[in-house]
Amino acid sequence: AVMAAFRERDVQIKLVTRSDRFDWGGASWTILNPPRGEFGDGRSQAGNVSVAYLLELNGRRLVFTGDIEERVGKRLAGELEPVLDGEGVDVFLATHHGSASGSVKPLLDVLEPDWVVISAGKNNRFGHPSTQAVRRLKATGATIWCTAINGSVTARITAGGRLTWAAGGELVAPWWSGRDQVQHGRCNRR
Repeated sequence: AVMAAFRERDVQIKLVTRSDRFDWGGASWTILNPPRGEFGDGRSQAGNVSVAYLLELNGRRLVFTGDIEERVGKRLAGELEPVLDGEGVDVFLATHHGSASGSVKPLLDVLEPDWVVISAGKNNRFGHPSTQAVRRLKATGATIWCTAINGSVTARITAGGRLTWAAGGELVAPWWSGRDQVQHGRCNRR
């Protein structure tokens, strides 16, 4: 239905693949996944063909990985290591809502995120985020927002590169403070 609506309105569609790069509005997007030929081939698991990308804006780096699993997370770690050159990223959207097989250690070791957002529905039937993923994410030292308790989370980056946050849920401060090693409330039983 969505594709039909796009066609009906003559919206140009471009399928992106690994290594594509786009610049728009002062920001740069580098596509990290999926590799050419894997998107929609019917053989790949849906999560492993998620569009993953590195967004660079005003001196900040953000990584979004969709629902990729361990195999793809390890590949991304190897590909991002020379790109990031030990600098890490400012923001990381936790892989697959904090699933047990997401946000794997090799990827986290390369990303070294300052901030993490776990996008997980409140009391979801999958138990996201998993205990394993939360443990790995906390071990990075990052400050963590969890949408189950923080609600909608917005990161704003000014032209000068200042990063600010806003949350619309019952908790407006980060769920986990990496600096202080303090947890505020519960993120779906975690």
